[in-house]
Amino acid sequence: LVFAGGEPLLTVGPLVVRSGAVKGFLEVSLKLSLLLSATLIFSSLTSPRDLLKSLESELGLPKQLSFMVSLSLRLLRIFEKDLAEIQLIRRSRGLRPIPLTPGEWASLISPLLSIGLERGKWVGVAAELRGFSLRKIERTRINLHSADVALLALLVAEIVLALYIHLNPLDVSFK
Repeated sequence: LVFAGGEPLLTVGPLVVRSGAVKGFLEVSLKLSLLLSATLIFSSLTSPRDLLKSLESELGLPKQLSFMVSLSLRLLRIFEKDLAEIQLIRRSRGLRPIPLTPGEWASLISPLLSIGLERGKWVGVAAELRGFSLRKIERTRINLHSADVALLALLVAEIVLALYIHLNPLDVSFK
């Protein structure tokens, strides 16, 4: 926002909002929402077990890489629960649930990293004990239902909209 070009749209004290900043903000927001929606649609339509099989058999990825992708999607919900629990503990201690200062960030990030590292260690141990490296690849076919096709069509429409906005810049002015 500081180095964005364009005409000034809004001035509040020393803060000047320019048209380039608004355009950049809209583009980045659209890209992030596209990435987030694609991830949410993908993770909601695919079970981690099917994802693991597909990455190995259909795309030919190494077992270790497909296991990491599948496990990270599975652990997103657990990580979110850990964050909510830490925020609840912070609230019970009289701290803000969302940190503002670097010290407050450290009191949120430190336990989150500690929990994540401990969980990662035990997931690795569990994978080794179950003979992870000895598993064989099975080919399976994923059947898409009408709801899946509709969600994929929405995702394609969002991509087309993002490309259209990127190729045809918006004229944003609040005059």
